[in-house]
Amino acid sequence: MGLHIFLTGSSSGLAGALLPHLCRQEGVARVTGLDVRPTAFTHPKFSFQQGDMRAPDLTARLRGCDAVVHTAYAVMREGRSEAALHDNNVGGSLNVFRAAEAAGVPKVVNMSSVSVYGRGRGLEEGRRLRPSPLFTYARHKAEIEREAALQHPCVVHLRAHLIFGPNAQPFLRQMCRAAWRITTPAPWPLLQVVHEDDVAQAVMRCLERDVSGAFNLAAPEEVALSQLVRHGRRFMVPLPLAWVRAAAALARRFGHRDEYTWLDVFDTTLTVSCRRAEQVLGWRPAHSAWQAREAMGPGRGTPPGRPAQANAPLGAPQGTGESRQHG
Repeated sequence: MGLHIFLTGSSSGLAGALLPHLCRQEGVARVTGLDVRPTAFTHPKFSFQQGDMRAPDLTARLRGCDAVVHTAYAVMREGRSEAALHDNNVGGSLNVFRAAEAAGVPKVVNMSSVSVYGRGRGLEEGRRLRPSPLFTYARHKAEIEREAALQHPCVVHLRAHLIFGPNAQPFLRQMCRAAWRITTPAPWPLLQVVHEDDVAQAVMRCLERDVSGAFNLAAPEEVALSQLVRHGRRFMVPLPLAWVRAAAALARRFGHRDEYTWLDVFDTTLTVSCRRAEQVLGWRPAHSAWQAREAMGPGRGTPPGRPAQANAPLGAPQGTGESRQHG
């Protein structure tokens, strides 16, 4: 018999990338999705349950499952108060971990983020978690990891950098398709991205292996986000970050409760080492940062002088810049 995988947040963008990978695996017999919103994905192996990850009946839903992949998380406030967002993200995640333990599920993979580190270059998983106090998303991710370390130490945490691909967060897709780009003074802060298919591959490696702890996930290139957004396009309206911050502050004064702290990624250098993922999971990204950018929409191809597929896995085909599925 194959594995029964339970996926929280099955209507999320990341789940849109994960579900096809999970259902293609011969070793996976069933995939059950949970979300408060209906999931459009269909497959003979997939079944959907509508519900909240904070519900007390979650333990019963998880009985008989072989693994939980936890992707449910609110990235943007969308009108929620700080307390409501914390209850959803932190309270909901801890309820998933508790329910999985009570149901006897042997493996839990939690989708985390490199934003838990705050800032720095070439950071490894042993680095102390110091998220920006202004970045709600990062603070919640770090709190989830800290609480899990105390109460549920067997949970595996995948700390992905900005996830690019057809199912990326809407604000990332909008940035890559817009006629404008946010600019910062030189020297430009550096960051990394990772293709959603490479994240899906890392999840599969965690399900296949007896592993624990945290793993960084990112393509090797260190890039400035404004360069990545521009991606060879000549005619884009430059918007200084200071102007965008001022507009965001004005919007908050007039009662707009959305989350603008993601703007910190434009002036924060944050890059990581993925050596542990390579050594323990056997994972290396099959897509460069520029290939991941290609999957996001308008652009003019890989910038001159940049390899189409830097640091590709041994034996991997050299890409054409198109998004590929790996299984």
